[in-house]
Amino acid sequence: MDLSNYIKENKFFNSDVEFDVVTYVSDLISEHENYKDISYPIYVPSKGRADCAFTPQTLNEENIPYKLFVEPQDFEEYSKYHDIDTLVNIEHNDKGISYVRNFIKNYSKKQGDEYHWQLDDDIQHFRIRMNDRPKNKNVKVKGLNALSIVEKTVNLFSNVGISGLTSFAFAFSKPNPIKVNQLAYSCVLINNNIDLTWDENLSGVEDWHYTLTLLEKGFCTLSFSHILFEAPSTSSQKGGNMTHWENKEKRRKLYERFVKIWPKNFRLLELGENSSKGYKLQHIRRFFLDYKKQTLKLKK
Repeated sequence: MDLSNYIKENKFFNSDVEFDVVTYVSDLISEHENYKDISYPIYVPSKGRADCAFTPQTLNEENIPYKLFVEPQDFEEYSKYHDIDTLVNIEHNDKGISYVRNFIKNYSKKQGDEYHWQLDDDIQHFRIRMNDRPKNKNVKVKGLNALSIVEKTVNLFSNVGISGLTSFAFAFSKPNPIKVNQLAYSCVLINNNIDLTWDENLSGVEDWHYTLTLLEKGFCTLSFSHILFEAPSTSSQKGGNMTHWENKEKRRKLYERFVKIWPKNFRLLELGENSSKGYKLQHIRRFFLDYKKQTLKLKK
């Protein structure tokens, strides 16, 4: 593709050029079947789902290589269902998803990876939203098509810290195929060159904290609003690293820790007595607007 078609002078921010990433990704989506190559390794944190993790099945269908990162207490059980060469022992049990994410990032850096994928273990399908379709707009596609578009986009820029796909359940509300400086979660491509870890006291909201910390450090994030993953609803499967869902008190304490760090952005909302969740986080304001002037920088 001729990138000059997407570049124009930026008269508003402190940058020489502005890249029309929305049109660029739209064009990639229109030709998504042409993009079939991914360069970065796929790592999948998994817990208690040796016999029912969907992501390995989804990737195996396309012969896409991956590694499953499992706890010592689960390793033997996973070896009954998965090739031993795909398994990595994360050395500790029950330390939460932030610990696992940090372990994976360190593992990836030791392999010499510039970026790496972290995919939740419950991804059933990849989809791309096609707004020109009259009925079913969220079209099922190959994982290679979806992930390749993300990599092709991220590789253009020098200052993207993390990028993520979007849950297909929310795609209908997002008019543009990509948004800059938004939350990245569940199915993410991570820049290993940035010295940042997930807070192990915030497992359960670690994706929010990681995204916001990157933005505070001056990096950009990308949310691919029309590159989608399909997964079961939260806590509908056995296993998983969602320990904060075990009871309302754990959830309250977790959210209180998070709100204490980001008091201008969130507050803790107590739900009614009949709620199984007990508490939830509520946005106070449109805080992503704080980072509007942090623009994408094309690699030289």
